[in-house]
Amino acid sequence: MVAVWPGFLGENQMKRVWILNMYIEPRVRRCGVVRELMKAMTEWCRSEGYGSVSLHASEAGRPLYESMGFQPTNEMRLELG
Repeated sequence: MVAVWPGFLGENQMKRVWILNMYIEPRVRRCGVVRELMKAMTEWCRSEGYGSVSLHASEAGRPLYESMGFQPTNEMRLELG
């Protein structure tokens, strides 16, 4: 989701990006599907000039997102710069 957002320090866009409602069927978990989807989404965000992308992670998803560089805040955030 791309939302209109007031500018903030270090961000070039007047918008903010969140990855929402990621769900993978149990039968295809741990097959690399989420990792590939996340790579595609974060690369798109980077190519569009966003400085970061945020998401809310379940306990089960948190290790994957952390392994991809997301840092815990009150959300999980990946700095793209």
